[in-house]
Order: sequence, then structure tokens, then C-alpha cells
Amino acid sequence: MIHFFHPMRWLVIVGLLFATSLQAYAQSTTIQVNSLGDAPKSSNADSGSCWTGDFVGDSPPFAQECTLRAAIQAANERSSRVNIEFTNVPFASNNFSLIQIGSALPTIHQRVELRGQTHPMWTGGRPKVLISAPAGVASYSGVTFGEGSDHSSIENIGIGRLNDALTIENASNLTIQGNSLAGIITSASFTIRNGRDGLRLINSSQNIIRGNSFRGNERYGVFIGTGSGENILFDNNFGVRPNSGLPDPLLEPSEDSTNETGVFVAASANAGNQIGSLGGNYFANQTASAMRIFADGQLVTNNRIGLPPENGTAPGFFPEDYALHGESAILLGSNDNQVGTSANTGNAIGGGDQIGIVVGRTGTAPISADDNEIVGNRIGLDADGEPFGLNVGIQIRNGNGSVVRRNRIANCGQAIRALTNSSDTDLFANTLLDNEDGIRMSGSGTIGGTSLATGNVIGGNARGILLVNSNDPITIRNNYVGTDADGNDLGNSTGISVQGNEATVAIGLPGQGNIIGNSESSGILLTSSASEVTAEGNWIGRHPDGTAIGNLYGIRIAGVTSGASDNQIGFAANESISTENWPNALGSGNVIAHNARGVDAGSADDDSVRNTIRGNVFLDNSGRDINLGMDAIDPGGGNSGPNTQLNWPEIQSGSSALNPQTGKGEIELRVQTLPDNASYPLLVDLYLVDPDSMMPRLLTTIDYVYNVGFSTVSFSWPRGVPMGGQLVATTTDQPGGPYANTSQFTAQPVTVGTGPGTLSTATQNNGSGGVFLDVEATGSPLEITGFDLPTAEFDGNSTVEISVFLRDGSYVGNTDDADGWQLHETLTYETVDLDDTPTALSSATLDEVIELLPGDVTGVYLQTMGNGGLRYHGTNDNPPQTTWSNQDLALFSDTATTANQPFSGNLFSPRAFSGIVRYEISTQEDPIFQDRFE
Repeated sequence: MIHFFHPMRWLVIVGLLFATSLQAYAQSTTIQVNSLGDAPKSSNADSGSCWTGDFVGDSPPFAQECTLRAAIQAANERSSRVNIEFTNVPFASNNFSLIQIGSALPTIHQRVELRGQTHPMWTGGRPKVLISAPAGVASYSGVTFGEGSDHSSIENIGIGRLNDALTIENASNLTIQGNSLAGIITSASFTIRNGRDGLRLINSSQNIIRGNSFRGNERYGVFIGTGSGENILFDNNFGVRPNSGLPDPLLEPSEDSTNETGVFVAASANAGNQIGSLGGNYFANQTASAMRIFADGQLVTNNRIGLPPENGTAPGFFPEDYALHGESAILLGSNDNQVGTSANTGNAIGGGDQIGIVVGRTGTAPISADDNEIVGNRIGLDADGEPFGLNVGIQIRNGNGSVVRRNRIANCGQAIRALTNSSDTDLFANTLLDNEDGIRMSGSGTIGGTSLATGNVIGGNARGILLVNSNDPITIRNNYVGTDADGNDLGNSTGISVQGNEATVAIGLPGQGNIIGNSESSGILLTSSASEVTAEGNWIGRHPDGTAIGNLYGIRIAGVTSGASDNQIGFAANESISTENWPNALGSGNVIAHNARGVDAGSADDDSVRNTIRGNVFLDNSGRDINLGMDAIDPGGGNSGPNTQLNWPEIQSGSSALNPQTGKGEIELRVQTLPDNASYPLLVDLYLVDPDSMMPRLLTTIDYVYNVGFSTVSFSWPRGVPMGGQLVATTTDQPGGPYANTSQFTAQPVTVGTGPGTLSTATQNNGSGGVFLDVEATGSPLEITGFDLPTAEFDGNSTVEISVFLRDGSYVGNTDDADGWQLHETLTYETVDLDDTPTALSSATLDEVIELLPGDVTGVYLQTMGNGGLRYHGTNDNPPQTTWSNQDLALFSDTATTANQPFSGNLFSPRAFSGIVRYEISTQEDPIFQDRFE
């Protein structure tokens, strides 16, 4: 796990160091540099005193000469802290003081504060104290802090024309602030460069590097080397502008004012360095990279790279003058690094033809960079949304376990690209807009989060997601492709495209599908050897909130030069599709709606076969829901073409019948494909068609054995499915395994003949005044329309009135008290002579139906009023029969009463309801389209 210094901790550290610095300044001694010379300290000078043996001044009293070299030598001889100041240093007409050194300055071994802000002409901004070689670029370095110099500082000094400007070695807790390390311009024609690095850190940790300008170094602005960790770099400028951010007409966007790489972290460095934090660094116009990181556990955050400064461009500059020119802005060649931490602290990267962030290396010296996290960055646009695109936003070349999340990437050739050598890449919660490719992946990984809240939003791209020649499994789940959570039209030319994959690709999972819409062409495109692709649980052309977001093609199979075969859209061929809870869950099925075509393979070549299409919900597609390019049945089959142009089932008109009492249906059908041309038995998927929307949804599956003509097959009507309606069907052959050829739908829906439902109980064998029963809908909502009852004649009455009382909940325990019961309706029945006809029934229809919701128990009390008798079933069986049910309704009854008035008389048990309950299935809102966000 990476352990970074928290920004608030650094605020405390910075504050303490600043306070300590003030205290040290008050308690330390001061050495004043008064010469631009380079003479060393004289051997005649006292220990700790700065004197070269010479004097300076135009007239007496002359002062002892103190050069910078002699001041450092004197400081090293003191035991107290030393401030080296430049209050009395001479300066030229341009207000600069140029100190030219002929060899490297002595290494500083005490706590020393080099304070360039003490120069008499310094008023802020660029340093006035400049250190350089006499001519050319020297082979020696400038200022070095070594062992014993902990807690030193160097501020507002310019160092150039040396090998390394500033070196910190075997020392820690230094402050490097406000310096110009190379790239110092003293006049319109005089630029000082360094031969290697601006700042080198060797075995040096917990340093604060703030507000410096690193320009014109041949190699690196900052080199973080062996044993150096937990350093923090912020508010520094790497590139063509001074750190003050003010326009500088003397600067030109040339290589003289750039570095090869801004910050280089060597593999031998320690963890915990922070490049940007409290305030980010600014990188522009580097010839190679803004930063290259080869040590584990670094943090890169809040930097601005390749973009114009936030306060605008300098006079005569254009935005492209600030762009980086190398291969990448950031190169990660190590593990466990973090680039960005949130949307407020991520890096802003843009401008140029290079790559924003590269993870790992391939080629002759490959590097696998593992477990890096890239989060909250803004790539390809500035804070105002202005486009500053890149060739590629993020490229994962070689690495395992990269996490890319909550980045906003726009205006790039490819927003995110994961190459073949990448594996287990996790891309989620990113917003990818207006790129050529939103995501292009060839390695393994997951695109999308565990819920829609953590999915990617991908829109305005030529291809939202492109999978090309992938060698390892890829899962795409819970993404918004062409839309967002609010159903806005973001569009892509193609939503998701798969071609040439050599491993399984899952586009959606049950309950974790993608929302795909507003594609100019295809929502999902399978082409050019796409195989072993599963598309499950997706919403294609319809937003879960009900918004139509149609595509030209919902799913297109378009292998032209090489087929797209062995793919699965919905359920697999060898998968049993349960309709027990129909239609409350999609399972593997997709919603394919509001598209010009649903699933289209009409233009695919002959090799595009074994594409299984089962169990999907189709809604309001203007063309065919499934299209293989067929307009008619081909007797015998055996065609070449997509899915062998397998014949669809023909259903005999008027042959479909349904017995609502048993829940069994019969249908006459045939498939005119010879056994030689398909793998029998075939799967015939029957779909129930909503007559209002012409929406086919899977009802049941039948195993069909070949028959020359029409044959009768039976099936069970699933519990909870409204009875009746119209049927269509598809054929799928069964060669074994998940992939098989699926046909188009039958050309015309066929009506299913049915009637209302009934539930019969026991035969009457005795009489009473009333009877109690509980009823419960066990599938769909029901409406009880009437009761058929055995009623007896008394005193010559030809009719009997029976009151229907109802209560919420069971009658059990509530049979002798009217509290909680309400009179629903009183029915009039014809009486019958029951002496010789023990099963005779009289029928009455309710004026107001009794509504039952699934799972809710309703108590019913049927009571004769004043005359006549109601028959019941009395039994002493052990246990007695007191419950009856079918696929729709359950009934319990075990109590009767003797009285002819409600809630009076004697109660007997077990005495059960005798008769028939008549009901119809209620119309209901289809829960398959309920809001997915609830």
C-alpha cells in the first residue's frame, strides 16, 4: 500500500519549517557577500570568518573581500547556523549580480541559508544573484549541500551554465524556494543553460522544493535519485515562463528554455515523493516528458501540463507554444504510484501530439508497471472546457492491475488505450467525451464499476468502446454509452465495437448491464472475427427511466471479410431460461428497444454463424427485431448466410389453445428445416406479444422434434403471466455448448384462445348459514368476478340472498366478531334441489370485483340472509382437506356457521367452502421497465 504524506500534514510541516527558519535567522550569524569574484578564503583569515585576503571598495575604509566561495568555506567552519546574504554585493546596469565560478563551489556541511532575496535590487520575481561558469557550459556543478547541512535553505538564487545547478546529497529537510535553476535570462541575448540537471537529490528526503523555475537543463529539471523519498515539489515552473507567471517578452518557446524531462524519479529512489500537492507544478514545452517515474510509491497531483498558464498566454505566444513535444507527459515505469487523487486535486494535461500518461514500457527493454492508480485527472481540455487534445489520453502499455477512475478525458485520438501487455485493468467512473475512441482495449480488464453510479460515461466519440485483438477476458458492465444518468443524448457513432478478439468478452452481466443509446450506427457492433462475446442484461436503445435513446442498429453482426461467430445475445443455447418470476427480472436477457433494427445480421457474411439470440425483450423497434436477411421460409433449409438463415417456426393459425384451469397450452407448429441442416431437437422459444407495443417477451421454451408437417406440442403457461394474447417464436438449433444458430421471429403473431380462470373446491355434503374462506393471488394480481355455490331451497323460496363480507388478512380468529369486516356486496342466487344432485351449483356475478394482490391474504365470509341455505363440505379426514390452489389462486377454508344472520350462531370446524371461485388476471404495470435506480 502506498503511504503518502497528507497535504494537511505538509501544511503543518511547511509552517513549522518557516517558523523554525525565522527563529534560526534570529539566532544565527550572518555572512555578507560583497564581491562578484571567485577567490577562496585566505589562509590568514580567522576560523569562521569570510576574507579572501583582498579588499574591496573605491575609497577607504576598504572592506575585507568576501566572495560566495569564501562565505561557504567560512560557514563550514562555524558551529552555529549561518545566513549568507548579498546586501552589499555589486550589481550591473541590468540590476543583476553575476558570480562566475571557475570550479565547483565547496560542499556545504553546516546549516546554511543562502538568501538571494537580500540582494539590494530584488523586489520579487526573478533572482538577481546569478551563479555561472565563465564561459560555455562547465563540466563541474554549482551549489552542493552535503552531509551535516540538514534544514538548510537556498532561496531566490539563479544557477546556470554548469553541469548540475544544485545538488542535495546525504542531507534532508532542506527548503529550495524561488530559485531559477538554468534558463536565466540576463539580457535579450544571454541565456544560461546547465549541462545536465537543475536539481539533483541523492539520499535526500523530506525536502520542500517550492516556487522554483527549471528551464534550459539539458537533461532533467529535477532528478530524484538513490535513497531519496518523501520530498514534496509544488508551485514550481518547468518550461517557458518564469515562476511569477507574468508575461516575459524576452522568453521564446525554444529548446533553450526547456528541459528534456521536468522531473525524473530514478528506480533507486525511495517511495513517498509528491510531485504537486498544496499547489501544483506547471510543465510546458519539455522536449521529452513532464515527468518520468521509475521508483515505486510516488504521488503526482494537481499539476498543469502542456496547457497555457491559467492566467493566459504571454504576448506573442499561442497555446501550442506551451505543449510538450516528447512521447508522453507522464511516464510510469514502476509500481504502486498514484496520479491524481480526486477531481479537485487531479492533474490537468493537454496540448500536442504525445500521450498524456503512459504506464509501462514494451520493446527491447520492457517494464511492467503494476498496480498504478490514475484518478481525477482532466486530460485534453482546460478548466473552462477548451479543447487541448492529445494523441492518447492514457495508455497502459505493460502492466497489471492498473486502476483508472474518475478522470475526464476529451478531444483525444483515444481517451484510454490498454495494449495487449496490459492485464486486469480496471476502468470506472470516467467521463470520456468527444474522442476518436473513448476506450480502446486489447489486454484484459473490466470497463465499468459495480453499479451504474460507478460506471463510465462515454459519449460523443467515433467509437465509444473498441475492443481489438484482445487476448484475455474483458468485462464491460454498468456503463452509460451515448447517454448519462439523466438520459441526455451524448451520442457515439458506434457504442461498443468488438473485432478480432481471441478471448471471451462480456458486454454486460445479469443485473449489471450497460445503458447504450443514441448511436449513429450500432449500439453494439460485432465484426471481423468477433467471437465468444456475450451481451447480457443491457438496455439498448431504452434508458431504464423509460427515455427512448434508440440506435440505428441495436446490435449489429457485420462480419464482412471474416465472420462474427459463436456469440451470445441474451441466454445461451444450453441454458434453461426460468420464467418462474416472469417478467420481474431480465436475467441474461437484454432490453432492445426503439432502434431502427433490433439485432441485425442481414449484411453479415456466410461465416457469421452460431450467434445465439434468446430471451431478450424487444420493444418498438421500427424494423425487424431479429434480421438475418430472410423474407420467406426456405423449405429444407441448409442455406449459407448469417446463422445459416435458419428457418423460423411456423405456427398454425387458430391452433393455439390455453386451458386456464390447468395452465396448459397447446400449439401446432412446424420448422421446415431438414435434420441434415440443423441440430435437432430444436429449441423453440415462444414469446408473448404485447398487442399495444408489439413487444415480444419470452414465455416458455419447447423442445421440438422434427416432423414433416404441423405437430401439436404442449407447454405450461408460467405462473403470473397474463393469460391469452399473441405468440411469436424463434428457432435455435442445439449443436451443444452456448453458441447456436437462432432464427428470425415468426412473420405474424398468432392469437392464443383462452377464457377466465376458475378454482374448484370440494363437493357439498351438508348445509349451513355461512362459510369462511381465505383467498390469495399467488402469481399475478387477480380480480374475483363471482362465486358458483350449491344453495338449497327452503319454504318454497326460489332465490336466496348471500352477503359477501371482506377483511384484510385471514379470517382465522375473526369469525365471531364483526370488527374488521366490511360488507362488500349482497348476491342473489337461484336455489336448486340438492336431494338428487349433490354437485348442483348456482352462479352469481359480482357487480364490484374483489381485487387481490400477490402475497396478500383476504378473508371472505359468505352468509345467507334470512332464508334459504348455503351448502358446505364437512370432513373428518385427518388431516382434513382445507386448502386448494392452481397456478394463480390459493384458497383455505375450515369454518362454517349455522345462523341465518351475520356473526351469530354456532361455528363448526372442519367445515370447508364448497363451490367454484371465478376470476380474471388483472392488468398490471410491467415491472421489467421499473426505474433501475430505485
